[in-house]
Amino acid sequence: MTDDLDELKADWQRQEIDIERLRQRQGRARAWIRFVLVSEVALTLVAIAVGAVYAWFAWRWHDLLFAVAALVMLLVPPPFALYALRLRRRSLDWADRTPEGTLRYTLQRLQLTARTVRLGYWGGWLLLAITVVYWVIALMGWTSPRYPPGFLRLFLGFISAVWIVSAIGAFTWSTWRLRQINAEHASCERLLETFMQAARNGSPAS
Repeated sequence: MTDDLDELKADWQRQEIDIERLRQRQGRARAWIRFVLVSEVALTLVAIAVGAVYAWFAWRWHDLLFAVAALVMLLVPPPFALYALRLRRRSLDWADRTPEGTLRYTLQRLQLTARTVRLGYWGGWLLLAITVVYWVIALMGWTSPRYPPGFLRLFLGFISAVWIVSAIGAFTWSTWRLRQINAEHASCERLLETFMQAARNGSPAS
């Protein structure tokens, strides 16, 4: 009986160490989330300003390429940012600092982070869609006559390569990050199950 209690106590001590490390990680994660919140607001404002400039060029030059760019910059970043900001603000809600509360907060934060990361897939598909639209506009001749001969296709070839590589990068990073999150989520669930089992067995809580 004494051996069983000693083993349970040792398990609980190891668990307390894991939870303390988890608390420290969540503190760092919350600091990073605050930084990302400010960065996303700033980048969204920059995107809106750039979109306004594109809209002016589209109106001044009667250029459909600038018009599409203006629509994308003005209409896409704000809802993306609002969705991400709403999720990140919810992920800062950590009122219960007990071991169980820390574990449950971590699970919630990971779920919200996964939803934010999935925006990367939408961003990748958007880049591919813009690439197709730009080439349709160029091939149909719906562009400003201001462009020198051959310049437009050269420019579109370069920017298309950048957008396609960026889309592939978004898909790859999102997939890799989601795997990380899923692994951490599963580990946290196991730790919570161990904690609850120890609590049911009468181990001391911190």
